[in-house]
Amino acid sequence: MIGVIFLPSSHSPFPSLFLLSSPPLFTLLLMDVKINRIETADEIARSTEKAAAKLGEQRIRYLHPDCGFWMLKRSVADRKIAALAKGRNLFLGLR
Repeated sequence: MIGVIFLPSSHSPFPSLFLLSSPPLFTLLLMDVKINRIETADEIARSTEKAAAKLGEQRIRYLHPDCGFWMLKRSVADRKIAALAKGRNLFLGLR
């Protein structure tokens, strides 16, 4: 049985989500670890909202960066993780 599906989306507007009808839970990979640009909290929240509209909010289990941060400077990785947490909070209405 599939428990969680990892869905990379840092460069994709979730084009194939309509093909997925019954997997129970999703992990959204929302950050591009190959670039130094820091995604904004608003971008993270909007991407999460788009996925929730197609999948259902209850099916989104985790928000993650797209893989590891090993090739980024620590300061960039820290800011990306902070933006991910802020974006999650915006999505959940937790300001």
